[in-house]
Amino acid sequence: MPKLLYVINIFRTAAVPNVLLDIYPYIRNVFDLSILSLEKIDENDRLVRECRRIGISLESLNAHRLNLPATMLRLKRYLKEHQPDLIHSHLGRADILCALCKNREARLITTFHNVRPGYSVLSQSAYLFTDRKADFRLSVSKTVELSWYSGRALASPHEVVYNCVYRKRLECLDDLTTIRERYGLREQDTVLLNIGRLTRQKGQMALLEAMNSLVEQDRHFKLLICGRGPMEKRIRAGISMAHLEGNVILPGFVNNVAELFTIADLFITTPLFEGHSVAIVEAMATRTPIVCSYETSINEILNPGTDALYVKRDNPEQIAATVMELAGDPMLRERLAENAYAKYERQYTPQATASRYMEIYAELIGDK
Repeated sequence: MPKLLYVINIFRTAAVPNVLLDIYPYIRNVFDLSILSLEKIDENDRLVRECRRIGISLESLNAHRLNLPATMLRLKRYLKEHQPDLIHSHLGRADILCALCKNREARLITTFHNVRPGYSVLSQSAYLFTDRKADFRLSVSKTVELSWYSGRALASPHEVVYNCVYRKRLECLDDLTTIRERYGLREQDTVLLNIGRLTRQKGQMALLEAMNSLVEQDRHFKLLICGRGPMEKRIRAGISMAHLEGNVILPGFVNNVAELFTIADLFITTPLFEGHSVAIVEAMATRTPIVCSYETSINEILNPGTDALYVKRDNPEQIAATVMELAGDPMLRERLAENAYAKYERQYTPQATASRYMEIYAELIGDK
């Protein structure tokens, strides 16, 4: 059985590790699969515990993210000892270091999860330098692919394979009332959900301005902004200045996103740019109506007016008006949610992602 090694910067509850576990059932009978985390893992993390439970080999180099020489040395030793036939890396450091450390026999696949401007200049240069060492590169959207390959920035073989979401992972058994109480929500509240890192890229400040208008019209609007990041202090200050403490909730990073979608009436995301939003696919899989900004990678997923309602990025007035429209129209919400769910079933299931991965893996092994 060929040895397949997934390498990731750090394995913890997040989008990429979720994808790896979601596709595992479709790969385990064909490949001897292992996962390697460059950084130290937390044995109490939900996905780490899940790996242990189902018997996936998960190891760590225990390297500090800033100590690249030590990481390279440990990675070279690991690859020499384990001799994987295929290495599939995810995220910048893992992609670049695997290209530098792999032996000649192993085939290397890397995956871009964000558009090129989302990476540092140093990382972009390192990708150019190591491009000839990658046997194949995947991108999680056409938008991401074009950002790296238009203008012939890179020359390696490449393809788009969308990230998947496992619908059953998003099923929540907890009582709806109990979950609402956990977040300080009442039965009459209309719950808007936003999930993502708290960064300028995600456009969450515009949501605060939109909430000003929404709360003036109906004080029962509540917004959950779930995640952590460098913009947290600024977002909290914005909440305080607008006196939205009772209407905007920042629960931080939430391990169990299933409970979030259980209580959400609408999912809303207004990024300035995006590689591929797993949270949007989760909303599609849970039949949660979506309001989103006109962003190229989102347009790949959802058709305006058919699968979701679109707003201009950084336009709080339009965001508020669109939310009011959708909140007041149950039939529109149902139609959008069902259309988006049908698209999820066609293109974003673990089986669809794993199937294309397996085809690419087979082609690369055949070239050895």
